[in-house]
Amino acid sequence: MPPQYDVALVKLQSFVDIATGPMKWKGTKLAGYAAAGPYHCQDCKWLRGRVQGKVFRDAVGRGRCMHPIMMADPQVEHEEPPQERDNTREIEQPQPAIVDIAFGCCNWVDNDLRMKKAE
Repeated sequence: MPPQYDVALVKLQSFVDIATGPMKWKGTKLAGYAAAGPYHCQDCKWLRGRVQGKVFRDAVGRGRCMHPIMMADPQVEHEEPPQERDNTREIEQPQPAIVDIAFGCCNWVDNDLRMKKAE
């Protein structure tokens, strides 16, 4: 993980602890991702293609999460970065997190789309 993300993650955790008290993560330490619910990625607006109604699924049916915290979480599996170069260095960008659409969930799930349809 690039060094600047380490600093940002420490600051984010400090902010969360101050604002809400220490989080009790059920999954990964940063995003709380686990493939055990109680919600699931298929309800979340951060799932690639969810807003457009065309959810991306890879060859084994897994999706991609575009939430910045999930993309920065070192304990979550990520897509391989593209092999692009700009003459001097590799371009290093956070990659989408690979998620279990039916059973995966994190602390940042946002099922706002489902709530709006119910209204």
